[in-house]
Amino acid sequence: MVTKVFLSHKKEDTGEALIVSEVLRRKGIGFYLDELDPGMEYDGSRLAQHIRSHLTVCTHILAVLSEKTKESWWVPFEIGIATEKEHTIASYLISSVRLPEYLEAWPRLRDRKDLELYCDHLTKPRTLLENSASTSYGKRVSYSDAFHYILKKNLGQ
Repeated sequence: MVTKVFLSHKKEDTGEALIVSEVLRRKGIGFYLDELDPGMEYDGSRLAQHIRSHLTVCTHILAVLSEKTKESWWVPFEIGIATEKEHTIASYLISSVRLPEYLEAWPRLRDRKDLELYCDHLTKPRTLLENSASTSYGKRVSYSDAFHYILKKNLGQ
């Protein structure tokens, strides 16, 4: 499966999301960023379907988070769908935002160095991550669990 990251963000954080997308592009990692969809003006149900369709073709979600995200209905919606699809989930914190407890379960990227480490993990073979995590857990784990476990370990979380 081809790696593709869904960049979830609040509209006011588009500038930071574009910076993240440029890092992904330089690393050769595919991504979806709704800011790049020309003329994307949908009502609620059409927007929800649009988001679902893009999350279906993505394999990972990276939520770009700031204090402004607390006012978003869509970012939690996108994370919820990604959870159902068993995508890997990570947060890129662009300010010292206090996360809700449920987001603490997944890796948190705090700076460019963490983002580079995240990209390195995206390009590692799936079986390598699964085998490494299985050895640590002592049992077979899913790719997303292995990805989260190893990335959090490497981030010191």
